[in-house]
Amino acid sequence: MAKQIKMPKHAVGRIITTKSAFGSHSDMIVTCDDPRIKDLKLTEEEVICKDDAGYYITKKEYINSGLADPNRYGRPESRKLFQTLIESTNNETANTI
Repeated sequence: MAKQIKMPKHAVGRIITTKSAFGSHSDMIVTCDDPRIKDLKLTEEEVICKDDAGYYITKKEYINSGLADPNRYGRPESRKLFQTLIESTNNETANTI
């Protein structure tokens, strides 16, 4: 018999301010008013969302789908990619001024 490891189902004391812990919803989409994200080059299928952990890039097909968004909960590299894009955009803007 295989050994089972008991994992906590949620983080104790963590407060979720969004509609769900793992899905992306239309009220989480960020408009392009922020100058840091205004110049980002996204495809037609991509949007920028914000949750309690920060910003992340996801696809429109995950918005209000009722399913968990892997770009939100399971891919920390997408959040890192967003931060890298923000930093590179800020550096390019500073160099052109």
